[in-house]
Amino acid sequence: MSVESEMLVERRQVRQRLTLWRMLAVGFGILALFVLVKGSEKSGSLHKDHIARVNITGMILDDRKQQKLLKDLKESDEVKAVILRINSPGGTTAGGEALYLRIRELVEKKPVVAVFGTVAASAAYMAGIGAEHIVTRGSSITGSVGVIVQWPDMSGLLDKLGVTMQELKSGKLKATPNTMIKTDKANLGPM
Repeated sequence: MSVESEMLVERRQVRQRLTLWRMLAVGFGILALFVLVKGSEKSGSLHKDHIARVNITGMILDDRKQQKLLKDLKESDEVKAVILRINSPGGTTAGGEALYLRIRELVEKKPVVAVFGTVAASAAYMAGIGAEHIVTRGSSITGSVGVIVQWPDMSGLLDKLGVTMQELKSGKLKATPNTMIKTDKANLGPM
């Protein structure tokens, strides 16, 4: 065989090997794409049944976006339950009440669980009690919905420039102990 014919045979073999590798690469690409599509269907696309998680953090205000989100979750057939993760020191009374009412509407159609983080006080607590069930840690700061109001009584300023604290509270032991007011220990009762 001549050199030219040997080169032609060699080129043909190289092309055949390249064609084989190209076909294998395309086959593996199609297989990988198929696995990705099937995997994403199983792992949870937005069109599959799921439990929604909603974070309620920071200052609670009359947030229309958040209220719309809760309304959309209520109307969604794919959402089977909702977990509210609440970590907030509170906020406005109107914001807390609006959130509470929207959560109560959601509870009418789906199970709702509130999970309290480090703090769920004031308006955050008000919103959380709208859920069917509350989960909280032992160290979570929880509660304190409008239980105490304190203010300085500046009228004592004329009496030796003293300041007397006045307080209004919803119960006998609320805000006790208080370093600003002399507390009669006999009236405290068992603690």
